[in-house]
Amino acid sequence: MFRTNPIITGTETSVYRALGKFIIKALRNSLTICSGLEFALSPGWAESVSRDDPPAEVRISPFSGVLQPCDDPAMLDQIAIDFAHREMEFWNSSLTISGFERIAEIGYRLNGQTYIPRRYCQAEARFSDGARRHVVFNISASTAFLGLGSGVVWCIQGIDRNHAFTPNCRSLGP
Repeated sequence: MFRTNPIITGTETSVYRALGKFIIKALRNSLTICSGLEFALSPGWAESVSRDDPPAEVRISPFSGVLQPCDDPAMLDQIAIDFAHREMEFWNSSLTISGFERIAEIGYRLNGQTYIPRRYCQAEARFSDGARRHVVFNISASTAFLGLGSGVVWCIQGIDRNHAFTPNCRSLGP
């Protein structure tokens, strides 16, 4: 004679699911602990943490760490063009940047040699409404479109409407 499998009820199914989740979580935790112990017990872990890493320019995809200065007209024009486009496209505003003054570098490669080189800058911008506002920006190596050339990321204090670099553009600076 043939034996039939017993019917599994809904309660038993939920018990099996809970048991399966518990086992998976326990396995994950034990793997995490084991990998941490393996790292801590390996003889060269302290040496690998303390030795200097190579600069970003000599990694697998080498690039030049040479960056434009803060007062480079191409970078400032890019900020003005991007700002005008953003204001018109997203905020329906005709506000534009008419010029920059008091341009200064406030940091260079402050994150260390192993990161993408960045030059941190600030300036005062004149706007079409007659106001002057503080601009914070950084120029980064190989961060332009397709990684070709330097890119610029900027924030204008008082006009960070989508709060991308709050508070008051501080998260963009050094």
